[in-house]
Amino acid sequence: MYGNKRRGRIRPLIAYLPKVLKFYDVKRDGISPLVFVLILAIGFAANLIPMKFIGEISISSVSVSTEELMNLLRATLIMNGISLGSFIFSNLFSSAYLFAYIRDLRGVSYTARECWSFIGRRFVAIVVLSIINMLAIFTGLFLFIVPGIILYLMFVFSNCYMMDKDTGIIRSLKSSLDLTHGFKGQIFRVIVFFNAIIILIPMMIGSSGGPLIYAFVSAFISAIINLMSQRLLALMYVDLEYVPSSLDEVEI
Repeated sequence: MYGNKRRGRIRPLIAYLPKVLKFYDVKRDGISPLVFVLILAIGFAANLIPMKFIGEISISSVSVSTEELMNLLRATLIMNGISLGSFIFSNLFSSAYLFAYIRDLRGVSYTARECWSFIGRRFVAIVVLSIINMLAIFTGLFLFIVPGIILYLMFVFSNCYMMDKDTGIIRSLKSSLDLTHGFKGQIFRVIVFFNAIIILIPMMIGSSGGPLIYAFVSAFISAIINLMSQRLLALMYVDLEYVPSSLDEVEI
């Protein structure tokens, strides 16, 4: 199962960072800004809409009425639904970005129409795969922290396989499991260092300016981080799946 002799290597984060930071740059014009705007809009709506329902919740005393409980339940269900929808559609659009960037790294030509046609054709599979990954991580974290991390690392490249090789859900998961064997520690270090850097950005910006401005700024930062994360995954995936020496000449 783990006999893939073509596997390459994982480089230090510093080697990936210059390309990761160029989140706006894919070779096919139009894909990067469109994906960014779509993810930004989804994030902004997901931040803004719950504020309306939070404002409607009022518990007047220790003794909570049935009406107040129903309002609380309704608001909770709506906010959870918004969070799930935001996750699914953000993942869907970021998959289009991943589709494009992996091909850029490999030097494979494509069109914007081919990219969006692929996403439309694999819509259900992409959504199901993203939910499976999310459930696997949450299950692991619910039991213990370490299993959640291991599950995440095992399947971290499943979406890369689907976007790159048009594999099915099960094949994508198995391929990622195979590819990450023996590299989980290196992948974990790169991701941890990357997250340690990006977590500083929201902390420096703060939450001043009112709820509307905060909702927009938060969504704006999240959209940038989302695209940078896709680039990092694509770079590590290509380094492992393909012979690195044949890709070093491709400048992105």
